[in-house]
Amino acid sequence: MLAYLYGNDCFCQLTKVDYYNTIDNKIYAFSKGKNPPFDSIVSFVEKHFFSEEDKIRAYYSWTATNINYDVEHLSNIISLSKMNVKATSGTSQTADTVFAKRKAVCEGFSTLLNKFCKASSIQSYLVGGYSKLPDGEVNTDILHAWNVVRADSNWKLIDVTWSGGFVNSMNQYVSRFSDKYFFSKPEEFIKDHLPLDPMWQLLIRPVSKNQFFDSKDSLSESNLNYKDSIVKYIKLTNTEQKYIDALHSHLYDRENNTFMRDLDVYVNNTASDYLLVASVHYNKFLNFQNQKMGKHPNAAICKKAKQLLEIPKQDLIKAIDFLKPKKAYTAEYEKIFLEMLTNANSNLKSIKSTIDSINTYIKNIGGK
Repeated sequence: MLAYLYGNDCFCQLTKVDYYNTIDNKIYAFSKGKNPPFDSIVSFVEKHFFSEEDKIRAYYSWTATNINYDVEHLSNIISLSKMNVKATSGTSQTADTVFAKRKAVCEGFSTLLNKFCKASSIQSYLVGGYSKLPDGEVNTDILHAWNVVRADSNWKLIDVTWSGGFVNSMNQYVSRFSDKYFFSKPEEFIKDHLPLDPMWQLLIRPVSKNQFFDSKDSLSESNLNYKDSIVKYIKLTNTEQKYIDALHSHLYDRENNTFMRDLDVYVNNTASDYLLVASVHYNKFLNFQNQKMGKHPNAAICKKAKQLLEIPKQDLIKAIDFLKPKKAYTAEYEKIFLEMLTNANSNLKSIKSTIDSINTYIKNIGGK
């Protein structure tokens, strides 16, 4: 009986491995010695593979075997973290830069895979979180990144960075392909990957941060309908998704003050962008007013002025609608948000008053 079960299980596993090997070999043969451009890789994948799973596998295999780990960049991040400086990737980890230079850290690997998937209309998201080394150590100073993809109506987990090779004791990158982290089962993936947002665990009963750090196998007492959460998430704009990312991270790990500040910084930056756009558009009205309106403008010029004012008016309404429901998580930004909201309302009131004055003027000169 045992031999029968072992034989059956082995047969199924080898069949799947052989199937993936066929895909890997096709994409390898296509790329070998050619250094094809991005669009050519996408065209090849679209022509030779049909299911979303097969396409993802091809992109994953190409990325894992053609992008080297950037050990120097990692060393710089570690050096900065020791000085309590939060490193930013800048442009070095964008998909285009990674593809051109053929090297990256985890963020770059994941971003490139995202771009490949997007080119084939496949949903793929970069997920950030903690990772655990084989010895059980968790590095809290540097976050790891991986992907969650939607393949043929199912959400799957991928770590393409850990699939291409490893950094040895001499701090050298050794290329060695392994697909252990391709479509890993969530209950296995969580053993060494903890996303900041529990939604991306793809588990109905997500593991807590304490359970992950202490290597406890006990299940969480709370349930999470991650499928519904993801459905709602993908309907949001990119701006809204970034806020939800920060909010979920904070709610999942309330003791981490970094997430609280990240929330406030995000709100501050987004609101500032809205207000800056409003200011630019209002200056266009002021320039028009100085150049065209004079003491006795005609109705046509006044109507043009109203059109120019309507744009910053809507910009300010967007800023107010964004700021109003948001609360500050730190005392530093509580005052900042209040001042921004007060000034936005004051400027909006001023613009509305100017529009009313123009309407009155048009009426007085017999315009419509």
